[in-house]
Amino acid sequence: MKHLLLLLFIVTGLGQSIVAQQNIQRSPQSSAARATTSPGLMASVPTLDVSTNLAVADTLFPAVFGQSCAETLTNFVLNDPNTGFVAGTNSLFDLRKLQRITLPERTNLTISEILVAFSVADDNISDRIIIVEVFEDLDANGEFGMLLGATDTLTVGDLIVSEDGRAFTSFSFSEPLTLNDVSSFLISVDFADLYFNAQDSLDYIGNAAIWSTDDGCGDGENALEIFQVANVGLSFGTILSGWNLNLEFLMGAVVERDPFTSTRTPVANYTTTAAPNPASDLLNLSFTASGNDQMTAALLSTDGRVLRTQASSGSGVRSVQWNVSELPAGVYLYQIAGPEGIETGRVVIR
Repeated sequence: MKHLLLLLFIVTGLGQSIVAQQNIQRSPQSSAARATTSPGLMASVPTLDVSTNLAVADTLFPAVFGQSCAETLTNFVLNDPNTGFVAGTNSLFDLRKLQRITLPERTNLTISEILVAFSVADDNISDRIIIVEVFEDLDANGEFGMLLGATDTLTVGDLIVSEDGRAFTSFSFSEPLTLNDVSSFLISVDFADLYFNAQDSLDYIGNAAIWSTDDGCGDGENALEIFQVANVGLSFGTILSGWNLNLEFLMGAVVERDPFTSTRTPVANYTTTAAPNPASDLLNLSFTASGNDQMTAALLSTDGRVLRTQASSGSGVRSVQWNVSELPAGVYLYQIAGPEGIETGRVVIR
């Protein structure tokens, strides 16, 4: 992974200056030709090993990449490769391309990296800056959400360009980005610096493009773009409304989250200790209760299966003990559920 320079490139007042898609005129590019197609990433989407943190490490991609239609990836040129790409910079001054990431439930999470599969990065703009941002999803009225955070910067010359979509450029955050009570968010690749020349005039000077699914594989409402409109300013729309294409971009987020405790259930701290950890025979959990309420201890696999459970009552320090000698070696989760909410932790069995 390349070392990243901390240089924030954000268009000032973006959230305030974006106007509704219906206020601009833009012709769908239904004649967009496929530049290249290649085998997809099905078995190669990065999946992180579970670490020793309390949250579960995961890599979130659009759900469409689990479908067979995504075994073929593509990029779409406008009219010819010299005028740009639907999934990248082009002569119509598309400043950002965005992909919606959807979660199964509202939850808290932290994002440590954004992964983007690039298909094009022109040499003549190798010194231009690329940055990735995370936005709130559109609200119920279709209004654009707030900017939540931005990664460290890379240059176009730093981008990893793959011939088949199986290699990703990693954009890291100097500090992990925390999102609270979210069910979806938008990943945005900012191409704005690829348009500006030394005199800061808006000129088209080169391309960088992202792999996407083919037309008809995915939902064009999940892929969006922000673009410059003469005499109007910044506007946004979906790829479906702008180009009449149903596709989604190959972008993902490396996150840490608790898959078993949503924000609808408070996160508690019962000062739980697991010993020994790692455990090979007997596992003891000790935790503190403030009253006589019944509490429940559970041991789960990382895919959510309940392997052990035990109720506990009384006051003060409580404990449960399980024989774990028959469980396969690996990382497991324990949960203590009580009146204050749920505490989740990790234990290694070997």
